[in-house]
Amino acid sequence: MPYLVNIIESERGWGRRVDSERIFATRAAAEKFIAEYNSQNTASSAPDWYMQAEFEGETTRKVTEKPKRKPRKHKTQSAPGVAIQNLEF
Repeated sequence: MPYLVNIIESERGWGRRVDSERIFATRAAAEKFIAEYNSQNTASSAPDWYMQAEFEGETTRKVTEKPKRKPRKHKTQSAPGVAIQNLEF
């Protein structure tokens, strides 16, 4: 039975959504992909934006089916913030 892995996009203030899906022939292959993909998330706290692979479980879809969307490039760091100063007039 094939196994489904969701690639999740998370963004502070916007929540989470499934960005793309990957289908694997074996559970071991799915778990290996998840471990390698998530190994790039090394920040000590959650950044403003990041991607993460999550195991969904068994699926009836075939391994040869194309994913719904092409995965985005993986980023682990958030964009630099904008400093706001208190101004007195």
